[in-house]
Amino acid sequence: MNNKIKIAVDAMGGENAPLKIIKGIETSLKKNKENYFYLFGNKDLIEKEIMNSNLIKENSEIIHCK
Repeated sequence: MNNKIKIAVDAMGGENAPLKIIKGIETSLKKNKENYFYLFGNKDLIEKEIMNSNLIKENSEIIHCK
């Protein structure tokens, strides 16, 4: 992971969050696997959206916050 580009994301920002945010991250990772995402927000809601995506699980970390 040391050579990856690290990107912080407010996963709860915007309409239909975190679903739309997660879909955008998935699209990004399909095009560029050199990115690593720090997802800030409600851990339970984020985990629910990424549970079926190994691509996101392997290339992200969830930071729980209100």
